[in-house]
Parts: sequence; structure tokens; C-alpha cells
Amino acid sequence: ADLWASLRDEKDLRNLVLLRLFYASGGRVSDIEDLRWRDLKDRPDLEGPNGRPGGQVTFYGKGDKTRAVTLYSKIWSLIVRLHERETDHGHGGPDDPVFRSRNGGCLSKTQIWRVVKQAATRAGVKLEKKTRDDGVVKRDEDGEPIMVSRVSPHWFRHAHASHALQKGAGLELVRETLGHESIETTKTYL
Repeated sequence: ADLWASLRDEKDLRNLVLLRLFYASGGRVSDIEDLRWRDLKDRPDLEGPNGRPGGQVTFYGKGDKTRAVTLYSKIWSLIVRLHERETDHGHGGPDDPVFRSRNGGCLSKTQIWRVVKQAATRAGVKLEKKTRDDGVVKRDEDGEPIMVSRVSPHWFRHAHASHALQKGAGLELVRETLGHESIETTKTYL
């Protein structure tokens, strides 16, 4: 419920695709941060229940490992919409970042964290009082404590793994999808 609440109210297409892709792919921040349009491809052989095709994302990530993750048709449709919008605005070429900042480059890790935190905070998921570096609680103009979510991008990765295992995916498949070196690391999600 917390996961869907975090996704439900996101109005910005880029941010929605970012959040959905974290969950659908189990990707790490570094995977998502460096993603280019050439790393995504149609997979018409993955037709979803809605009759639309799925897709595939290839991550070039941790430990110089490459892994391909298939994406179901619902997330793929959102990716296609984002690509069409980017193309209409003169972006969306093979070497362009999928998640483009206002300056035209890739979103930074900090910006990605901000998107995740804002979505979870807006949904009221795992809230805590925001503090300054010295531990003092930050307050709004009315003197009320400012609340912020503890949700991180890794939380979406964890949800991906946990839900995949709950739905009957094999441990080895989940290990490959997440890019874990050891099956023991994947077992922690059981």
C-alpha cells in the first residue's frame, strides 16, 4: 500500500517513470542515473494483458556487469510516452539521458533522491521529523515540525525483490534481475 501511495499522486511524467522504473526493474540509483535511450528497447514478444508490448532495459552497473531486465507493458507504455515527449522537445536521441535535468544532462543522485523523497512524503509514507545537522527539529512558518519520508530509492528495489518472490519468482531470477553476485544477498529478501 505504501508503494502504490508513493506512485499514485505523482503528476510529472518524468518523475512517475523514474519511480515506476525503480520498482519494475529493481534498479540501483547508479543504474537509473546513467540510463540512456539506447539502453531501452521494445519487446513485442512480451505482450501484456492489455494487448500492448513490453520492453527491456539494459543496465551497465556495479562491478562492470551488464544485466537486461524485461518490463511489463504498463511501465513500458509510460516509457514510450516519455520518449515521445522528449523527442517532441528535441531530446530522446540514443545518447540522451532518459531522466533529463533542466540543464539537459542526467539527473544527479541527489536529484533522484529528491524525487523519491518528495513522492513518499506527499503520500505520507514513513514520515519522520526533519532535523538540522545539529539535531534540532526544523519547523515551518506556523512552528509545526517539518515532516519528511525515510523512503529511499533502495526501498523501491527492496519492494521489487520482495514482491517478485511473494508472487513466485525464482530466487535465481531475482538474483539476476538485481545483479547480485551472491545468492546469499538475494536470500535476505525472503
